[in-house]
Amino acid sequence: MNAHYEKVIVACAFLTLFVNIGFPSTSFNVYMPYVVGEVGDVGGSLVLALRTLASMGAVIVVDRYFHLFDLRVGLALGFAFTATGFAVYGFASTLPVFLAGGVITGLGYGLGGMVGVTMLIRRWYASGFSGAIGLASVGSGVASVVVPICAVHLIEGLSLSISFRIQAFVALVIGVIVFLAMRNRPADMGIKPFERDDGTGTAKRGMSGAGRNVSPRTRKLLLVAVTFVGMLCVGGPSYLSILMGECGFDSVFAAAVLSALGVSLTIAKFVSGKVFDRFGTAHGSTIFFMAFVCGPGLCLLSPLHLEPVMVLAAVLYGAGAALGTVGVSVWSVEFADPKNYARSIKNFQLAYSAGGFIANTFPGALKELTGSYMDTYALFFVLAFAAMAIVVGIYASHRLRNCARPAA
Repeated sequence: MNAHYEKVIVACAFLTLFVNIGFPSTSFNVYMPYVVGEVGDVGGSLVLALRTLASMGAVIVVDRYFHLFDLRVGLALGFAFTATGFAVYGFASTLPVFLAGGVITGLGYGLGGMVGVTMLIRRWYASGFSGAIGLASVGSGVASVVVPICAVHLIEGLSLSISFRIQAFVALVIGVIVFLAMRNRPADMGIKPFERDDGTGTAKRGMSGAGRNVSPRTRKLLLVAVTFVGMLCVGGPSYLSILMGECGFDSVFAAAVLSALGVSLTIAKFVSGKVFDRFGTAHGSTIFFMAFVCGPGLCLLSPLHLEPVMVLAAVLYGAGAALGTVGVSVWSVEFADPKNYARSIKNFQLAYSAGGFIANTFPGALKELTGSYMDTYALFFVLAFAAMAIVVGIYASHRLRNCARPAA
């Protein structure tokens, strides 16, 4: 079993993202109409904004955090924060308590999320990094499929608080399982990192120096695009169910649409890494960005109350949102500063989190001003197009569509 323990590590990474990303973020969308019902539109935005701000703060210090704690302990503490945050939600009846839950789950997201998982998989995979990170990132997508359906039934059958408490318990149980199974390094078990016979893994390709000829200005421009992607991935799905309720769709159909988005996201996370490998990152990014542009574009048609259009919008939005995990990870590898690879990963995740924070600060207030969430999705449409222009343009100008180089 030890000879293939990297598969267990990917399973641990999958469960880590299922809980620490999926619970606070990708599946939390289903709770938003109920939270808004408790604390109002502006209050709901504040909960999401503080959660994202807390995750940003955690990402800022995450490199030092993992110097203080090894990955196994550090990620386990991420589970603890997530479980505690949902327990706090479970006892919340006022805005300050909801805000406290948002802060605590934000810490779980930042300290137990993509940075730690990326570092873990890099240790265990000398090649095949893209496929491994793609499979692990499916975890948060699975959460976006499973949790909304379960949560709606729990909320309607029991109560909002009971649903939150059950989710806290599930997070705690999974955290214990992952802690018992995870190992920090292959050397801890007397084995070597996994390496394909053909040596064509994305991680090896990315570390071959694809970003060495990229100027600091270009990296900063790419971080702007990642910020836009963060706004789309975090903010867009968070308000989709509210937009649908505003346009007359019932809560059951809205939950089904969110699940369709989650299914699409789950599949796209796995497929996107394969597409990047086969067709090059520039072409692969273009394909998924096209879906990302069409998703919010179709959301602008929601007042027409066409159910098939909303399902298609969710499917395309979910496919494009794969760029928020797999895409950002691949870009961070290929455009990394060779002098400080770990910091580059952190900066990309920080830019993504900053985008999420920005997206969660204005939709509620904008709705108060305009009377609708449609203006928010019009802005998301523009940002999706801008991010595509930046990322694809950078790849085209630097001829980085295929970053593979012969192994030395």
